[in-house]
Amino acid sequence: MKSPVIKVHIVDDEPDSCNGLKSLLEFYPDIKVLNVSNSPREGLRAVLSSPPDILFLDIQMPQMDGIEFLKRIEPLLKQLSVVVVSAHKDYAIAALQESAFDYILKPVGNEDIERVLMKYHRIPEMNSNPKMTENHQYLSKFLIRTNDGMEIINLPDIIYVEADKNYSYFYLSSGQRKVSCYNIGKLEKQLYDACFKRISRKHIINLARLDSIDGRKKVCIMKAGSKVIALKYSVSLFEVVDLMANNFPLYKIQ
Repeated sequence: MKSPVIKVHIVDDEPDSCNGLKSLLEFYPDIKVLNVSNSPREGLRAVLSSPPDILFLDIQMPQMDGIEFLKRIEPLLKQLSVVVVSAHKDYAIAALQESAFDYILKPVGNEDIERVLMKYHRIPEMNSNPKMTENHQYLSKFLIRTNDGMEIINLPDIIYVEADKNYSYFYLSSGQRKVSCYNIGKLEKQLYDACFKRISRKHIINLARLDSIDGRKKVCIMKAGSKVIALKYSVSLFEVVDLMANNFPLYKIQ
């Protein structure tokens, strides 16, 4: 199913920053950059007349800084997500206190955009379960970068992730295999959900899919329906068991 288009505005007094951010965003087919403003006053008029889904907003600007900008669009903050873009972390944190959705420290990279998009796609899920905003372990969506763009998959559907040089493969309970442009080291950081564990140089497993551990053969036995998969582990057996005892299951497998 095709993802709905995400409407984006950019407000930053630095043209180079605007152009760089716009170029990054145009990589994603489900994003449409509707307005780019180097003047905060012009940007404010654009937002008020046609609110975007996501607003990328600089903090340090002449005429009107980002904090004042946020105050002026306060009535709209429930229907749009503001991502503050700043070279200074202190300014970004101050913006978060003014109800900004997220912040990015300059220079902006692809990983920053993907993190924001992943968080944005989780908004409906978080709104339906307030506890999710208190504990990220309840989140159940994951955004992967592919050669063709981006794809959202359900965390409970992942059985394991396998490294293949600079690429990685997601093996799903449906039998599908999804390729990611990211190496397993980067995915290990992104799969912050406590129900995922890297068990070797080559594999990350979903602990909710772990059926048993064979200590003699040093393999984790994964199950998906009638399918049984044995994966070698190189971490401490007690480390894996402890994770299972403390975190399993974080979500229900359908």
